[in-house]
Amino acid sequence: GEKIAVVGSNGMGKSTLLKIMANKLSIEEGKVSFGHKTTIGYHAQELTENFNNTLNLIEQCKSFAADTTEGRCRQLLGSFGFQGDDVFKLTGVLSGGEKIRLSLLKLLLAPQNLLLLDEPTTHLDIQAVESLQEALKEFPGTVCFVSHDIEFIRGVADTIFEVTPKGFRKFHG
Repeated sequence: GEKIAVVGSNGMGKSTLLKIMANKLSIEEGKVSFGHKTTIGYHAQELTENFNNTLNLIEQCKSFAADTTEGRCRQLLGSFGFQGDDVFKLTGVLSGGEKIRLSLLKLLLAPQNLLLLDEPTTHLDIQAVESLQEALKEFPGTVCFVSHDIEFIRGVADTIFEVTPKGFRKFHG
């Protein structure tokens, strides 16, 4: 249930660390191990998420979690900035920022207990960032994220790992 921010200067390996944890990048030595029944959701800094471009947002939301009702999808989509008739937009016409919001919604709907988020606030407006903060605080699992957004970090993290040339430093609170 911890909310962990990984911070540090560019080029320190923060994104690489998350890619290794998400099993998207191999390591040359050492070992990565997770607790029993850990399920991982990963959001890359470079959005490569593919959606079914012929579905509208409600249909796409239902495809993420089949037991989600249309009403719940509307509520969730609304909390991610998709209001009114926006829920009937086809996924294929979404802007980059809208696709990122939809990708983050997908992560929160999937049955995962560890979210790895690399710069999740990129391309998001202030309202979307605030909605994401609230959703992550309410998420019952563990969240590990890379961010340079100090207000987002303050609003979500209860633990901070600083990556430095000499290694890691851990801060609580």
